[in-house]
Amino acid sequence: DYYVTYHLLPYRTNYYFTLFHTAFIYASSNFLRSRFRHYGFDITASTPLSRFRRIDLGATLNTVEYAEFVDLNGDYNFEQVYKTSLPTIIPRIGYVWDNTEWSYMYPVRGWRANLQLEVSPSFSKNGIDFQTVSFDVRRYFRLLGGTSFAARLSGGASYGDDAQGFLIGGLPWLFSNEKGSPEGGTRYKRNIFTDDIRENLKLLYYSKYMTPLRGTQMMEQVGTQTALLNLEYRFPFLIYYFPALRMLGQIGGVLFIDSGAAWDGG
Repeated sequence: DYYVTYHLLPYRTNYYFTLFHTAFIYASSNFLRSRFRHYGFDITASTPLSRFRRIDLGATLNTVEYAEFVDLNGDYNFEQVYKTSLPTIIPRIGYVWDNTEWSYMYPVRGWRANLQLEVSPSFSKNGIDFQTVSFDVRRYFRLLGGTSFAARLSGGASYGDDAQGFLIGGLPWLFSNEKGSPEGGTRYKRNIFTDDIRENLKLLYYSKYMTPLRGTQMMEQVGTQTALLNLEYRFPFLIYYFPALRMLGQIGGVLFIDSGAAWDGG
C-alpha cells in the first residue's frame, strides 16, 4: 500500500495532489485467494474568498477492483480466474466557512461549516452513477474554567442509479463496538458481504461513514439519506486535583449526546 501527496502552497490558491493504492488479499479456502484493490489519483484546488471563507474544487479518478485466484495444481501457484472493477471520475465542489478559535486540543469558539456536492457520471459499462449533497455544521462555545460546549449537525442525501450509502454508527477508529453481529461479524451491525460483487464494491469503497454515534456498532443503519447530531460538554480532567498532570500533556473528559438515523426514500 502507498499514499503519496504533494501540496503546492506558494500561491493564493492551494493545490493538493494525491496518488494512492491499497490492496487486501484474504484466503477464501486453501485453493482460493480473493483480492480487493483501490487505486487512483486526486487533485484539489482550495481558493480563499475571504479570511474565513473558501471554495474547494477537486476530482478523484479511481478504480476499485475485485479478483479471484485459484491454485489449479496444488503447488501454491495461483492463477487469476475472475476479475471485475468499478472505475469512476468524481468531481466535487465545496464551500467552507471557518472562524474558529482553538485551544490546545480543539476549537472552543466560533463556527465551522462545509457544504459539498459530489457527482459520479457513469462513463463506462462498469461505472457508477450518483449525485451526493452533504453538509457539516459545527458551533463552539467557550465556557468557564477551561470548559467548552460543542454542537455538530451533519447529514446528506444521495441520488442516482448507484446512490451512495450512508453507514451510520460506531466510532471513526479501529476499536469500535466489538459486540458482534447476528451474522457473525465483529465490529459491524450487519454482514457487509453479499453474493453481488458489484454491490460489495460499492458498499465498501463508495459509501460514506457517518460517525461518531457512540454506543452503537458500525453500520448500525444504512440508507441513501442521513442526519447526525453530536453534542459535547468538554472539560479538563483531574488537572484541578492533580496540577502536576499539566506536565504530561492535556487530559480531558467529555459528556456527550449522539443521535442519528439513516433511511432510504423521501
